[in-house]
Amino acid sequence: MRTILIIFFLTGLTWLFSQGVQPDGSGTEDDPYRIENLDHLRWTSENESSWECHFIQTEDILAGETMNWNGGEGFSPIGSLDSPFFGTYDGQNNVIYSLYFNRTGNEFSQGMFGFIDGSLIQRVHLIEVDFTAGNMVGGIAGFSTHGSVIRECSVKGSVFTNGGEVGGIVGWNYTNSSIIDCYCFADVGGYNFVGGLVGDLWLSTVSRCYCCCNVMGIQNVGGLTGFIQQSCINDCYSMGDVTGGINIGGLTGKIYRGGYITDCYSTCRVEGDSYFGGLLGKIEDFGTVTASFWDIGTSGQSTSAGGTGLYTSAMRDYFTYFDAGWDFMGEQENGSEDIWGINPHENDGYPFLEWQGYVHNPSSVVTDDSPSATLTSLSNYPNPFNPTTTIAFSVPTAGNITVEVFNIKGQKVKSLLDERMEKGEYTVTWHGDDEKGKPCSSGVYLYKMKTGDHCETKKMIMMK
Repeated sequence: MRTILIIFFLTGLTWLFSQGVQPDGSGTEDDPYRIENLDHLRWTSENESSWECHFIQTEDILAGETMNWNGGEGFSPIGSLDSPFFGTYDGQNNVIYSLYFNRTGNEFSQGMFGFIDGSLIQRVHLIEVDFTAGNMVGGIAGFSTHGSVIRECSVKGSVFTNGGEVGGIVGWNYTNSSIIDCYCFADVGGYNFVGGLVGDLWLSTVSRCYCCCNVMGIQNVGGLTGFIQQSCINDCYSMGDVTGGINIGGLTGKIYRGGYITDCYSTCRVEGDSYFGGLLGKIEDFGTVTASFWDIGTSGQSTSAGGTGLYTSAMRDYFTYFDAGWDFMGEQENGSEDIWGINPHENDGYPFLEWQGYVHNPSSVVTDDSPSATLTSLSNYPNPFNPTTTIAFSVPTAGNITVEVFNIKGQKVKSLLDERMEKGEYTVTWHGDDEKGKPCSSGVYLYKMKTGDHCETKKMIMMK
């Protein structure tokens, strides 16, 4: 009899503690709830009355025991279809480790946050996350709508659904909602609308984000987004593997009804059965792709529904993107937001986002591996020089040739040549001055030659 009573007593304790512990704070903007541990996080997930409040996370949280919660189903998302999360949550760059749930039924809107409505979720980082559910699943949020903003968040781990709308950050991003400055390293899989960052992007935006994911699905599958409709993706990139059936792309599976992609690239390996491409699988009803590229070599794909395919060396060339109007650190010609950087020793030589913290150094020497390359024997002499140097080159086939000088920040200093040249050997001279004839200071400069789709860049040093 005593054994039975002890069992009931322990069961009661388990039920009591399963409700979590209310965190300090009052939940207002001036006095937010302060999430310090897993008990606080559980209280938040299981108290709907708090879902219009403000939260900050003040410590890293170990969440491995969520695997044993709710009969093995794990963590219960904050916010649901019936009762969305309307508040704000600032992770303050603290980490949540090993958050888990497994609901393979028909559940909708599953993630750390299930359904967010007009919310701000920022600086939340999930590591070793393990999420599986029926439909609309994301690492940060299953469904985001009505102007919600997810900013400076990251997810590492695995996010899967046996249905549709699944992404490493958000399953379905809808109606004027934004994902900004986020990244994901995850295995992401589902049936339809599958993306490394977001599965379904509808009337919303994704800006300054990147993914390095293994993405798998049946249709509408992409390295960054699976499907976009009347939405914009700008200044993003994707790396990893994308595998699926129909509408498969390195960046996006399908653009529909006015979707727009600009200033993006992909290096993803891509495999599909129909409508698949290096950057994009399919465009339907006036989708637009501008100033965006994919790597022909790494993707294994020479075609795409949109974008420009280039060989790896050109994908690692600063001028590929600068000439397309990308806004890089230190230059003003393409804007002053300083969105992008590039360095041959960072990010495998491909462009990176300024907020990633790498050092911008565009002074790489580019050797093009394209079979259509037409420039050879590019050099300058003397090097170093003071203040005059001669740039020599040969032209194997006739065509328009440009020769330009840039400073180490990628700002154009002077145009030396822009005209049609016949086959032969040529030289141009730079006297160490800018377009206005003003002498330039000592330092490292880049000289670039371009003809057709090929360009070549080398360094020179002026020493006074």
